[in-house]
Amino acid sequence: MLLKDFWRNWKYDSKYETYKALECKGVSHVPHALAGEDIAGRFQQTEVLGIKLVHFCLVLDVVGEPLTKCISTHQFAQIISDALQAHYEAYRKAGVLHRDISSGNIIFFKSRGYLIDWERSIKVTGIPPAARTTERTGTWQFMSIKLLEDPDSPHQVRDDLESFFYVMLFMANRYASTPLTLIHMRAYQNNKFSWTGALNAFREGATGKRDTIGPGRILWGWNTLHFQKLINEIVIAVCVLYCPPEDLNIMFSPKLLTAERNLESHEYMITCFSNALRDESWRATSPDWAEQEMATQFQSTEVICKKLKIGAEYEQFVTTRTEYYDIDSKEDSKEASGCAARKGEYQMLAPAFGEAQIPGDNNDLGG
Repeated sequence: MLLKDFWRNWKYDSKYETYKALECKGVSHVPHALAGEDIAGRFQQTEVLGIKLVHFCLVLDVVGEPLTKCISTHQFAQIISDALQAHYEAYRKAGVLHRDISSGNIIFFKSRGYLIDWERSIKVTGIPPAARTTERTGTWQFMSIKLLEDPDSPHQVRDDLESFFYVMLFMANRYASTPLTLIHMRAYQNNKFSWTGALNAFREGATGKRDTIGPGRILWGWNTLHFQKLINEIVIAVCVLYCPPEDLNIMFSPKLLTAERNLESHEYMITCFSNALRDESWRATSPDWAEQEMATQFQSTEVICKKLKIGAEYEQFVTTRTEYYDIDSKEDSKEASGCAARKGEYQMLAPAFGEAQIPGDNNDLGG
């Protein structure tokens, strides 16, 4: 069993209620919630930046492993496919849209994938849901271009499906076997997915993703051709969402621009995974999944790295904007530990909590 102890945003339905609703509708690849409730007591509620938080405990029947523990691109693709199936069934059977697809919210147990952390999900009807709040919902690295560029636009199925693609790209860039040099990998990782804390980070994130999908194919490769083909099948559908029709007709043949190749619904993406995973020769491929060395954009002192981690976790937790600061790279770790900060583009300091008091809600792995 997994006991998750955390602070939930009171305006969202509790995870326990959502998990039970999905279980009632027979949604697969989602853990079962065995118990869950708000903790009563004087010190079990607080408010941060106008957001009310409630102390909550949840018990799940699966203790999963993160995507980093995969052993091959085939296993990784199978896990993503399972999570995609859970997303499809939740939407079709229970009318629930997840809205926070990220690498931390997909786990696996006995080689099968599970989609977790449904706190930010919403109930949907036959029409596109309106934006529930003026805040962006999701994890920055994996949010769709549309939501990054227009935070007031409604969060739709296509946004979550696009996020699945970015999870694949992000994890593959860090773990899948590739002929790329470390320099290439570092450049891509830093420029496209690393949260900088910059005030214009959302605009930068959208621009970086447009650059990635713009050619209609990924301009670097992986050693496993089955995985490479799957990625390029999906990137065309993402490209179709944003490229002008006149450009698409130049970039792709009519055979590739079929009506089925779209992310307005789940069918195309599910078919891509189904066809790819059916190939037994991919399953027989040697292990092709291991952590690749990455450089960071920041001075790698323990103090600064810790503050960057805390800032990113805090920002994701409250899903709102705060002030950003820059730790002067010329200062040594002692000065940095004294919090000598200046306004700038890199470092966010959580204004309401000390370091030890920030309630973490990164994933359902029990960390």
